Amino acid sequence: MIPVPNLYPKGFISWLGEELVRKTCFWWRFFQSFAPR
Repeated sequence: MIPVPNLYPKGFISWLGEELVRKTCFWWRFFQSFAPR
């Protein structure tokens, strides 16, 4: 985990985390659908 400097409000950090999780899940599913079984 990279330490995040306390420059941003907590709301922004939590939003960024949610976006990151959402995109990660999306791309994971995206690549899994193309992965050979």
